[in-house]
Amino acid sequence: MPNIDPAKTAKADREYAEMGATTLDRIARNLNGSSAASNSQKLAREYENLPEPAWKAWDKLEPVEPNNESADEQDEENEE
Repeated sequence: MPNIDPAKTAKADREYAEMGATTLDRIARNLNGSSAASNSQKLAREYENLPEPAWKAWDKLEPVEPNNESADEQDEENEE
């Protein structure tokens, strides 16, 4: 049967897998005839070659102290 709404199918597959009603292998086989193990290995190899995403670097940034002055007080200081 054709997949009319891929988003609904993906959500249903995820829920079935989380409750243990199906396996990732069965989901992969039904989707495109592949296996979950080979998909996982292939994705691991592909991710190794990707650069580190910028959002991962956010954890390495130094925290900035919040400024409790109001915008009007800051404007007054900048004018002086």
